[in-house]
Amino acid sequence: MLDGRTERLVSAVVVAGAGSVLALASWLEASPIGHGTHRQLGLGVCTFLALTGQPCPMCGMTTTFTLLAHGNVFSAVITQPFGLMLFGMPVAAFSVS
Repeated sequence: MLDGRTERLVSAVVVAGAGSVLALASWLEASPIGHGTHRQLGLGVCTFLALTGQPCPMCGMTTTFTLLAHGNVFSAVITQPFGLMLFGMPVAAFSVS
């Protein structure tokens, strides 16, 4: 078992990490094409998309997080259904810690 001080430290780290993800998602503007929102962070184009012209299985994940952070659940599910489940992880971690 963890002592009280260690438990509070772990909780603080979890809240900081999850809170950063949620804050960043709410700060970004969702790309209207359904993917590419990560480009606002200075990240490059998806290599799979650049090589094939088709989005990869993870394309649209940042856009989905951004849409969910802005309360656009329907658009988020249409963009990347798996993102809804993944978005629940930082929300749960932030809420529980």
